Amino acid sequence: MKKSMIALAAMMLLTSAAKAQTITAETVLNIYLEAVQSDSKEFAYNADISDGIVTAQYIYAKQQQGMKGQVMLKPQLKHCYNFDTDGRLTCRTTYLWNEYNNDWQTCYQLTYSYTDTQNIVECSRWSTLANRFLAPNERMVYEADPFGTEGIVSNYHRKNGKQDYVLTSTLSVVGDMLLGNKLLTTHP
Repeated sequence: MKKSMIALAAMMLLTSAAKAQTITAETVLNIYLEAVQSDSKEFAYNADISDGIVTAQYIYAKQQQGMKGQVMLKPQLKHCYNFDTDGRLTCRTTYLWNEYNNDWQTCYQLTYSYTDTQNIVECSRWSTLANRFLAPNERMVYEADPFGTEGIVSNYHRKNGKQDYVLTSTLSVVGDMLLGNKLLTTHP
């Protein structure tokens, strides 16, 4: 799951690369609409949408039931989104379905911040014992040049919330990879 969190964050950052553009409510809505229209045989999607803004997205696994080919939807993931007054994504909280409690279980949170030249995503895991999110232990920073033609994605990790981040990898991004639209839209 750790790899998928970072991969999704990377895809969202790559799509917002040119001149450090931000991930907006419109971006999230388009990702959702494309997922719904994808005709997936494995997953089904639903969302809470208010005034064109996705506030929550639900992902269900499709399971064949019986000989007549009836499909049963089993809850898998729930993503809740928060946006600032400019419509920029500031937080995505992810929940996993707990079939024993028949309820959503908090898993992790991605927080987004923006500067003129950087998009930053930090990942905080949920602590059931502490009943709160722990200090972020992963960070991804996308830095774009002033012309939006080149960028660098830097990944950082720390073992606990009190240590400094340690650079774990960097990726140079040039030209068409900056927009990464195909990569993003195939993995809602």
